[in-house]
Amino acid sequence: IAEALGTVSYRKLMGSTVFGYPISIMTKFEKRKVAVEAERYFQEALAVTKRTNQDERLVASWNVFFMIGKCYEKIANTYKDESFPQIDKSATSDETNSQPKVRAY
Repeated sequence: IAEALGTVSYRKLMGSTVFGYPISIMTKFEKRKVAVEAERYFQEALAVTKRTNQDERLVASWNVFFMIGKCYEKIANTYKDESFPQIDKSATSDETNSQPKVRAY
């Protein structure tokens, strides 16, 4: 069941559309939230497989690992356009301290 829920959550990412009024495109934050949710379901599917399988073998788990990787890819793509604090190398406190000051925007 957890794998099916993960697949349903991941399917929401494929269209990247929020249905409702008005229909809109998902924001990066919404995509990340759905991808994390799908990844959590796939991780739970692996945990259930490990608990129920007495042989310590993961039977047919390659597809679940593949989908976990796809979720990580979707999460990483949401960070692509975000801005992060830049290190200003010219603004050091003094010559003896080589730690640059971080300037947050």
